[in-house]
Amino acid sequence: MASLKDLRKRIASIISTQQITRAMKLVSAAKLRKAQERIVTLRPYENKLSEVAQYLRGSVDEHSEVFPLFQPRPVRRVLVVLVTSDKGLCGAYNSQLTKFVKAHMDKNYPDPSVVDFIAVGQKGLPFLRKNSYQVVRELPHFLAKFDFDKARQLADELVEMFLAGRYDRIEIAYNRFKNALVYIPSVDRFLPIPEAEAAEETKVQPNFLFEPSEDELLKVLIPKILRTQLFRIFADATTAEHGARMTAMDNATENASELIRALRIEYNKARQAAITKELSEIIGGANALEG
Repeated sequence: MASLKDLRKRIASIISTQQITRAMKLVSAAKLRKAQERIVTLRPYENKLSEVAQYLRGSVDEHSEVFPLFQPRPVRRVLVVLVTSDKGLCGAYNSQLTKFVKAHMDKNYPDPSVVDFIAVGQKGLPFLRKNSYQVVRELPHFLAKFDFDKARQLADELVEMFLAGRYDRIEIAYNRFKNALVYIPSVDRFLPIPEAEAAEETKVQPNFLFEPSEDELLKVLIPKILRTQLFRIFADATTAEHGARMTAMDNATENASELIRALRIEYNKARQAAITKELSEIIGGANALEG
């Protein structure tokens, strides 16, 4: 059994750790509220832009500069942007995503030599190196203070690589935020722009008049849509990370409370045993003197 001094040190240490996890939980909760407001307002905007683009895609002329962005081609080279966190202490946020990505790669691209990765965040790098994936670019701390300008620059670079024929498909792997407790590992195709599946009730297209021409509109809209989509993906990932860290720190705080409770019971038992032993020694000594 541990000594009373050791037990006191362990209890004090766990209380100190509990204070840290509780503070981290509060910080993550505050960040989550702010990030959640951003993603809730951003999604409808992105959805409406994509809806307009899907409506116009049938009118794209094959000589248009945006036409190649819609056209699938034989897949010889693939680029995957893997979005993970830079820090730990966020539960299974990164491990669930990397497990999902590994299953996706094994199913769709069994030859890892055809796939290149851009690693956004540091926690995905060990997974990529362990599985011998080629990392062409590392972007640590990219999401620490990301804004639309960062998303715009990266989206434009991805478009340039696709149009240059360096890659035939570009995908984004990230955790999609659902609520504070749930995030969904996802791999979305970024380029070529996927065709949306039309629901039965939306098959009848409205009769719109466009000014300027539909092609001119697409030249402006498509870059804006791709930049907004990437920005929304980063917003999703950071919001999910804050939710995962808040949940992990809440669980850690509760576990610390349980451990402190158990150690205090053990401490009281040890203290009672020490008092009983001392009383027994005193009584024994007094009886010896009387005898």
